[in-house]
Amino acid sequence: MSDVVAGVRQFIEAKSAELSGETKVADDDSSSPPGSSTSMGIFELVTFLEDRFGVQIRDEEILKRNFESIQCIADFVGRKLQR
Repeated sequence: MSDVVAGVRQFIEAKSAELSGETKVADDDSSSPPGSSTSMGIFELVTFLEDRFGVQIRDEEILKRNFESIQCIADFVGRKLQR
């Protein structure tokens, strides 16, 4: 699971640096990860997760609770990997 957290953090921090110059984002920050509040940001994040971790994310799974923080995203991907 730590590989999932690290991979998600790396992607989110890279997006954050692009958008705001911030390079550190807390894993449990309850605000939406930088760049994920737009449709394009969500699309990029979902595409990254599917490519990096080999999961398939259905439209109905794109919910705030699954994408609220780095830890929420990692937990969501972890559950998908267990299936």
